[in-house]
Amino acid sequence: MNKKRVISLLLVISVIMSFVTLPVYAADSEIKCNVTDGVYTISGTSDKANITAVVMPADENPADLTAEKLATDEYIPITIPNKSGSFSKSIKFSASFPNGEYKTALNDGDGELELYFMYGSEEYKNELLSQKIKSGLLDETVERYGETYGIDVSLYDRQKDSVKSATAAALDGKAITDFGKQFNEALLNAAFGQLKTTEELTDVLQLLGYDFAAYNKLSDTQRENVLINTLKNLPSQAADLPKTVDAYCKAAQSSDAGGISSGSGGGSGGGSSSKSTGTYTYNPNNSTPSQGNSGNATSLTDISGHWAYESIADLFARGIVSGDENKMFFPDNNITRAEFCKMVTAVAGKTAAADSAVSFADVAGEAWYYNYVIAAAQSGLINGYEDGTFRPDSNISRQEMAVIIDRMIKAENISTGDGASASFTDISSVADYARDAVMELSGMGIIAGDGGSFRPNDGLTKAEASTVLYKTRKYAE
Repeated sequence: MNKKRVISLLLVISVIMSFVTLPVYAADSEIKCNVTDGVYTISGTSDKANITAVVMPADENPADLTAEKLATDEYIPITIPNKSGSFSKSIKFSASFPNGEYKTALNDGDGELELYFMYGSEEYKNELLSQKIKSGLLDETVERYGETYGIDVSLYDRQKDSVKSATAAALDGKAITDFGKQFNEALLNAAFGQLKTTEELTDVLQLLGYDFAAYNKLSDTQRENVLINTLKNLPSQAADLPKTVDAYCKAAQSSDAGGISSGSGGGSGGGSSSKSTGTYTYNPNNSTPSQGNSGNATSLTDISGHWAYESIADLFARGIVSGDENKMFFPDNNITRAEFCKMVTAVAGKTAAADSAVSFADVAGEAWYYNYVIAAAQSGLINGYEDGTFRPDSNISRQEMAVIIDRMIKAENISTGDGASASFTDISSVADYARDAVMELSGMGIIAGDGGSFRPNDGLTKAEASTVLYKTRKYAE
């Protein structure tokens, strides 16, 4: 047996054995392969002294390797010395190397790493992709070749099955000429057509290449409200989503200087799409502000048909609430503690006295809400926390609201009456300091619960707030 044949035989045995017993590289290795103009290149990093791999047809099992198979044109065994930790090797495919779908198989000790590629002309590859999609193999195609065609594989993987099915249906039967572009367009249309959650909305924005710079500068609560409001006011086509999100981002940024009128609301806690309990109230003795809004509530562009329309319209006419520069009220936004103070002090007619001795560690004198928070504290409506903070950007809870409203009503000597309070199923979850206030407001008909529960720790929406303000005024009449 000549020396060349012996070397070839040893190489074949080495390759076969590597897929039986020997790990080739560590699990944290980074290895990739590509083919350009008939030249195959494998490169990466590994802590192993020798890299062993084999190029083979995509559907073959590395465990089935034989010397006979490795002797054919479709199988190419590769060994690469790796002395520095980084390696690279290029191989020129022979003229007889057949078109097809291939993989480079390597053993990492826990199983084979398989790196896929297609070989042939662009027309051949496009036809191959078309056939795979037609055969119901879109998931496999994206997994194998998505990165090559500029597809965000992880984004696709987290889509719900109905979006994936709609994407496949849109591509099925189409001539593939630019897989990456055609796939991303199909996925965008499918995902936009089934938008229901904020997570899905961010995925669609990523597909659109949206610039999140302004959005990322917002607080967590502001970002969530931007997404929630966008979902509630979706444009007719995906291409217009960036404009919508930009408008809400701008409104949220404006709220830093002016509180609730811009609708920047709180974050988690959500709102309600059906009539539910209110969240705070106001003193009807101060229900007519010194300066109301000109026009009427129909000038607000996002409350038509809303369950709280009547309440919002009443408060708008009295100047208690207003819209932003785009005439939007954001009725389903949550309200922060600072924003709540602005509402309460406005309806109660309270202002901050000069040289106040009241202070909170996290309420700066230059903050837009400073005067409102101090006025509420001076009036005995709020106390802050034991650590000396007020936490102005946190969402106010329903039980915190109840205590503040109870204090305001009693300070104005409004009779709480002797109506029967509701039997909330979760009354035991209400904190001791708030239980009496919750029961009193319930007996007055100011709050009514939601499905029999009060949800004391949930967030509050502007629509709910407007409803309770309106109910309180009606109660006092």
